Amino acid sequence: MSDSGTILLCLVGIFAAIGLNIKTKMNTGLFAIAFAYLIGCFGMGMSVSSLIEHFSVKILFLLLSVCVFYGYAVENGTLMALASRMIYRFRNRAKLLPFVLFLVCFLLAALGASPPAVASFMAPICYAIAAQTGIHVLIMTVLITTGAGAGACVPWSSAGAVICGVVNETQYAPEAFGLALKICANFFLAALATLILLYIVFKGYRAKAFSLERPEKLNTVQKKNLAVIGVALAWLLIPAMIQALAPNEVTAFLTKYCDTQMVSIFGAIVCGLMRLGDERKILQHAVPWTTILAVCGISMLLGVATEAGAVEMVSQVLSSNLSPAVIVAIFLLVGGFMSFFTGGVTVVTPMLLPIALLIATERNMNLTLVCSAAVLGALATGMSPFSTGGSLVVAGMPDEQEREKLVNRQFAVTFVAWGVFLLFGVTGIFGLLN
Repeated sequence: MSDSGTILLCLVGIFAAIGLNIKTKMNTGLFAIAFAYLIGCFGMGMSVSSLIEHFSVKILFLLLSVCVFYGYAVENGTLMALASRMIYRFRNRAKLLPFVLFLVCFLLAALGASPPAVASFMAPICYAIAAQTGIHVLIMTVLITTGAGAGACVPWSSAGAVICGVVNETQYAPEAFGLALKICANFFLAALATLILLYIVFKGYRAKAFSLERPEKLNTVQKKNLAVIGVALAWLLIPAMIQALAPNEVTAFLTKYCDTQMVSIFGAIVCGLMRLGDERKILQHAVPWTTILAVCGISMLLGVATEAGAVEMVSQVLSSNLSPAVIVAIFLLVGGFMSFFTGGVTVVTPMLLPIALLIATERNMNLTLVCSAAVLGALATGMSPFSTGGSLVVAGMPDEQEREKLVNRQFAVTFVAWGVFLLFGVTGIFGLLN
């Protein structure tokens, strides 16, 4: 079989896996692995062992280690207690609440809660606040989904772990941590701009104060867990920040070996020894096994396509006579479109990010700009009611009639957010942090 024929079959396999997932509700990764086997072994003559090598153990280990560590804070209620206290502090400053809630969602996701978990917890709270303050429900919808999405892009959270895992498979592995942070910052800025736009359009500044019961203080377990997280984050960030500002041999060494995965493993050991949670429950509920299977399964099918030269072929098409702004726009549009029907983190990011890295190299383009376009195009439409996070936000609306209205409005707001992200991309704002 020709290389172009194999690549076409892999592309068909990806869309078939997505379609079968929608039809059967079975994991996309299982179908992707099956197609990888049929195309790779019978179409290209690959051995089974060489095919299995494309199952990304690096991504699996990164997601597993990070989620186990931060799963303690989810399981023992540390993250939710922090959220409740922050909201309570601003109960008399209702005009600022949309931005406070946005930061709460960001912090919850940055501290390890998955975006769907943040949505399931925060949506009922935010809609109850909206009913009391007069803040429009669409403002709440946007702040939940984009805040959690941006927070998840930090290197030690779910989406950031996938970004780092993909980049670690390339020549840019030493830059994986920093690149994920830059993509996170770009997501945060574009999401905040979207929130400000809707805040003005729907007159969020007219919000009224509301009453709220004082939350309970953090218990001993939660205080200990917060301290462990603080030490782990300091271990990761302080050497990297010093190395960026004043490079030296000591912080260069620490930055090289203070790896997110290993810090998370040690953090999980400390949490376990301190009895801060039930390890069995955390392994069962906090680790996103469905995400891991989907990402690693898709990576196997993409590995077959890569063996056939797919990345080089696509990069040549995009690199030929297109301007950088057009290439960025294509990534944002294709990623956003695909994310309407499948997971932006689990499917679209592993598919587009390697291509973006190769194009940035061949065209000598701004690495942060191209990679942000490849990742954030997919994540910008994550508030769609078809997505997991978007559907959980809709489910959090207690009024059934309002819930039906919210679905249609959510589509409109998704396109607004997509447009803001597209603007940030084609104008080069996403590349300022390069």
